[in-house]
Amino acid sequence: MAMGQQENIGPERRDTPLGQYYILDKIAEGGMAEIYKGLAYDLNGIKKTVVIKKIRPEIAADKDFVNMLINEAKIAVMLSHGNIAQIYDLGKVEGDYFMVMEYVDGQSLSKLHKRCMVNGTLIPREYTCYIISEVASGLNYMHRRTDEQGRNLGIIHRDISPQNIIISYSGTVKIIDFGIAKAAIRIHTTDSGVLKGKFAYMSPEQALGEAVDHRTDIFSLGVVLYELLTGRRLFKGKDKRETLQNVRKCEVPPLIDIIPDIQPELERIVMKTLEKDPCNRYMWASELRDDLTKFIYTNYPDFQPSKFTEFIREVFKNEIEDAKEAEEELKTPLLILDKTQSALFQGASDVTALASLPKGEVSLLDEQTPSQKEIGEGEETRFKKITRLFSYVGQIANEIKGHFKKVAVATVSVFIIALITYIALVKTYVIEPPARFKFLMPPAKLVMHLEPSDAEILLGETKIKGSKSVKIKNIAPNEEYRLIVEKDGYLPYTTTIRLKEGEKRTLDIKLEPEPPHFGSLTISSRPPGASIFINNEKTNLTTPTTIKTFKPNTYYSIGLYLDGYKYAERDLIFKPDEEKDLDVELEREMGEVDIISSPEGAAVIIDGNFVGYAPIKITGLQIGKVLNITVKKEGYTEFNQKVEIKGGAQPIILRPRLERKEELLVPEYIKEIMKKKEAPTNIGPTPPTEEAPTEEKGRESEKDYLPPAPLAE
Repeated sequence: MAMGQQENIGPERRDTPLGQYYILDKIAEGGMAEIYKGLAYDLNGIKKTVVIKKIRPEIAADKDFVNMLINEAKIAVMLSHGNIAQIYDLGKVEGDYFMVMEYVDGQSLSKLHKRCMVNGTLIPREYTCYIISEVASGLNYMHRRTDEQGRNLGIIHRDISPQNIIISYSGTVKIIDFGIAKAAIRIHTTDSGVLKGKFAYMSPEQALGEAVDHRTDIFSLGVVLYELLTGRRLFKGKDKRETLQNVRKCEVPPLIDIIPDIQPELERIVMKTLEKDPCNRYMWASELRDDLTKFIYTNYPDFQPSKFTEFIREVFKNEIEDAKEAEEELKTPLLILDKTQSALFQGASDVTALASLPKGEVSLLDEQTPSQKEIGEGEETRFKKITRLFSYVGQIANEIKGHFKKVAVATVSVFIIALITYIALVKTYVIEPPARFKFLMPPAKLVMHLEPSDAEILLGETKIKGSKSVKIKNIAPNEEYRLIVEKDGYLPYTTTIRLKEGEKRTLDIKLEPEPPHFGSLTISSRPPGASIFINNEKTNLTTPTTIKTFKPNTYYSIGLYLDGYKYAERDLIFKPDEEKDLDVELEREMGEVDIISSPEGAAVIIDGNFVGYAPIKITGLQIGKVLNITVKKEGYTEFNQKVEIKGGAQPIILRPRLERKEELLVPEYIKEIMKKKEAPTNIGPTPPTEEAPTEEKGRESEKDYLPPAPLAE
């Protein structure tokens, strides 16, 4: 299986030429491209097996995607490492874009992991660590790549996952798919805030849409290592939203809880790669590689890469038996790049100008090839230029063959060869492969004064880096060119030009700022008046309202809060000029009161209604309401309190202490008097006998009504 495939759909024989390449078998198909096995030929007719990724027409129609594709190829050709799959060319034939890549005869790490899981096991631990250490070696080379001035190129893969790691049947581990790679030197840089890559393998800073550096790749590789060791997905949720939230939280279960026999050193390595703060991770992938290598040979002293190869060949023995034999060249073939088809270097205007041209001038007759020093191959020799030029002599001879006799043909051919050789050796021109004698015509020249000066120029299919004054020389005359001048945030300037032989034309081009492409959100709530939060920060806005300042392709968290209701939150991402509506029915927040009396068993009465005996928990209370709470028990004092119900996670807790009532102490003689007063009066038909009171009885009567003695203090 070739690198980059997504799903095997069976062979489809084509033997169809595509540019300088021949398509053989379709080996995979995805949503963005068809993957073919193909052949490439060098000048000597020696063939090499390659992978041809043919971009779907509807995808290639997207200008941003095409730019990203060209950026991918530009970055990849700078990389030459045993753990990185080489990209050879990016071409265009009749509107179809295709990428030519190294053919890796093997399977993806994802398929290897799944095959082992189906067999009821995991990839052996030492082999897992070896695979990750090899990927780390490739990443380290990529991250540390510098230009000829020693400046770091800032290359980041940003999509490290099991699907983008290929293992050949010979045991070689390769990183593939630079479709979303980022380099600081490329013309169109990726803005922070744009989520690219597989969500489950993103770093927390990448999932938040923040600016990332090379340590994001180290985190992604740590996720792969964790999942291979445990056989479990680390951050994968039921949908993309949940997956992103899990990545942002970055809660990593300890390996010891899943793998009881995990070596402490290996757990330390894994957890260090998965630190939420990039500053706490490995600074460079080489540090991860070295720690894993040391771990392997300390804990598995008998490990050999050859044993890993035997393991791979055993797991995929059926695939190896069924695979067609293909001859593989050890070295990259010398491919003939037809400028009318090759799109690989169309955007590298900052490195295409010949040394003989004045600063700010670009030649359209120059082959758009990057500086060989930049890609580490050494400067292209004039001999190679002459070799290519000689291949066009036959075409030129055929053009004049019908007009001259054999002698004349020979004479003219010698003259043309001498002229081309002179041009190649002395003038160092590189002549575009001509159908006729265009290179003998006086070329045209175009001068453009740009505002803003850093706008980008697209003349035909050639990209040129802008400056205040741009001079483009050696333009083929009498041909129509499409001229586009553009810059982010400005309306593009588009026109068609045709220059005569030797003509010099000057254009003053001023770009007009384009209207903002912000997203718009109309927010309403039921009930209205909720405060609005954006990315957890409170604004001075309340619902309903409309906000028109959301940046496109940027993650936003919208929160709503109203007293008495629960906090509501929604996650949104806007496309340019997209209008969204957000209508939220707020869920009422209810309060709770817990009453714990001393002693227990006291009756609880709220607003005159008996609700139960303490201890008691009363829920579902409306926020903001004031309750009259009474707690009483026979023989004890009564507790009364007014309580206002408030929102929040914690309930209101009341702990009333009831005091026992004391009886009033009364003297015994007072009690006897009270009894006599309370005694019933005799009622009967016989009236009482009137008897004259004696002196003694009178005194007794007076004694009975003497005032009581004062109570002793």
